[in-house]
Amino acid sequence: MKSDSARVRVTGWQAIVLLAGFIFASGVGAVPALEGTWQGRIELPNQHLDIEVVLQGNNNQLSGTISIPAQGAKNLPLKDLLISARNDLTSVAFVIDGVPGNPSFLGELALTEDGRQIDSLSGLFSQSGGTFAFNLIPADPIGSALEALGDLAATAEQALIDFQAPGAAIGIVYKGELIYARGFGLRDVKNNLPMTADSLFAIGSTTKAMTTMVLGMLVEAGRLSWDDPVRNYLPQFKLADEGVASQTTVRDLVTHRTGMPRHDLMWYNNTSTSREEAVRRLEYLPLTAAPRSRFQYNNLMFMTAGVLAATVAQESSWEDLMRSRLLDPLNMTRSNFSVTESQQDDNFARPYLIDDGDVREIPFRPLDLIGPAGSVNSSINEMANWLKLNLAQGQFEGDQLLSTTTLDDLQGYHMPMGSEPSNQEFTPPVYGLGWIVGSYQGKKIVHHSGGIDGFITNVMLFPQQDLGVVAFANANTELPQWLSFTAVDRLLDHPQKDWLGQALARKNNAETVNSTERDDPRRKLKTKPSHKLNAYVGEYVHQGYGPLRIEQNGDQLQLVYNDMDVPLDHWHYDVWKSSAKAQDTAMRNHLAQFHHNVNGDIATISIRAEPTAEPIVFDKQVDAQMKDPSWLAQWVGDYATPIAVLSVVQKGSVLHVVVPGQPTYELVPELGGRFHFDSVPDVVVQFDPDTNNMLVMQPSTTIEAKKL
Repeated sequence: MKSDSARVRVTGWQAIVLLAGFIFASGVGAVPALEGTWQGRIELPNQHLDIEVVLQGNNNQLSGTISIPAQGAKNLPLKDLLISARNDLTSVAFVIDGVPGNPSFLGELALTEDGRQIDSLSGLFSQSGGTFAFNLIPADPIGSALEALGDLAATAEQALIDFQAPGAAIGIVYKGELIYARGFGLRDVKNNLPMTADSLFAIGSTTKAMTTMVLGMLVEAGRLSWDDPVRNYLPQFKLADEGVASQTTVRDLVTHRTGMPRHDLMWYNNTSTSREEAVRRLEYLPLTAAPRSRFQYNNLMFMTAGVLAATVAQESSWEDLMRSRLLDPLNMTRSNFSVTESQQDDNFARPYLIDDGDVREIPFRPLDLIGPAGSVNSSINEMANWLKLNLAQGQFEGDQLLSTTTLDDLQGYHMPMGSEPSNQEFTPPVYGLGWIVGSYQGKKIVHHSGGIDGFITNVMLFPQQDLGVVAFANANTELPQWLSFTAVDRLLDHPQKDWLGQALARKNNAETVNSTERDDPRRKLKTKPSHKLNAYVGEYVHQGYGPLRIEQNGDQLQLVYNDMDVPLDHWHYDVWKSSAKAQDTAMRNHLAQFHHNVNGDIATISIRAEPTAEPIVFDKQVDAQMKDPSWLAQWVGDYATPIAVLSVVQKGSVLHVVVPGQPTYELVPELGGRFHFDSVPDVVVQFDPDTNNMLVMQPSTTIEAKKL
């Protein structure tokens, strides 16, 4: 089949002649400029190898790079770029620098009929004695990509309607450029403010890859090693198993393989605990697997990694370290670490909850405590710089912020996640260092999602194709992920699949299932609590999870934890269930069981705060007044018994009993408004406010001591 332009087949003999022509050639001014992008393939036996060549400069002084996606080769430098114009033939030669086997290209240009434009470059590729045909044509990858995206805006707008999301945005980086950045819908429904590519949003757990990149910078600087024990840098690091704690490495922290499950309720909405204190509390959180045996997603370990990074770098905080090492060099000047700071900006998205078909605005979730795991807020335009850095082998605007070796490690395969892909287009996922790594449609994909109340984010990279996508929505929806894959399929010429339609069908089916839920047959109806409601009221404490309070509101109990106030509905016996309609979704549908001690006092409350572990047991605390000096003072004095006179004395906030002929006993407060002797716990004392007398209770007898 003939074309409109002249084409010449280069044989092995002709290649030798042409090479000689390079030596004696003079002047190439009449040849159209070769600068630009060329795409094509090398024809190997029974297959082909796609390649992309980028040439820069004028024809007399060309430089360039070559990328071979299937081999993971990107922007390999070219050398010995030569052009020879002789008679009616123009030949081009170049060599891939630094690759064994002297891989060389020698080909001829085919021009359009008028001779003003290049139609193709065809010839022979040689390496290690093998010779294969190649063909390249001038390309406009950016223009072609934009054309391939087609009606993406219309697709996104329709998805907003289908998924009931107030707003969304997407950014696409391709060949080192931000080629698409656009917002859809509203960032603020009440004030009818549009979503834009500059709207700040919470990127959630996609922060994790930023934390690991800064850790990688510290590794390169020789400040730490991935495989050193955490204890080398944080001596205070402890876990429920001392042996596990001593062997846990920095790499373990950021690959979710320490043996600890999520325990997210411990930090959720916790605004009063410091990160340093949270690290100390890890010792009291149950482990549920042997170290490195199972993937268990854990935000607390990433928080610990952030504390470690700041400590090693001798920075005052993880935030300062991130700003100086990453955000500032990437010109991410509006990106920040606090939803409070975001709300001071002129352009920020508000969070919304899609709940039983209704869409309502919800409060911002503060993530300061867990910051290194997910507190960054950014925009599509600024996140584009983060994508560029990861796609450009650690380089941004000419500065090498991270070596390619470290970047490969971050985006490498470290911990199998133990799950099967939901679609045949994907391979089973493996966790990297802050990234999830796998294959999509035969191409390596490096990605992560982020989900926090009112915001869903998805970041994905296709390193071999030099493609990155970031998308988000300001509501709890699958839209960002599947809008991203819709764009990727168009850009990479994959078979078109209705990802958004499938996600919508799942959403609608889930709503149907939820609307037809039946009563739980495990519930024992027509049962009553064992105590009056006020007996359950008080403060309860777990050393890892911290304090919670049970309050009484009329004929209902309320659970208050980390500033989350949740109504409790009586379930059966001494079990209550947090309301399914609680304003804070994190506290919905938790079963809480109260337990009493041998004295019949409500002593503990157990909650399955972590679904994969045994219930967390919170111990009820004694009434605060029992340590109040002014309240204790009323019981000071002498008390007569049939045997002796006992004296109660006060030392600050502690009462003591003096028994003639015996040591002085400290009165230790206990539940039920009683005290016991410190060294003889079986001897219990209770003061009677009506008579001012003191009951002294022993296993064998109870004596009433009258106040003198």
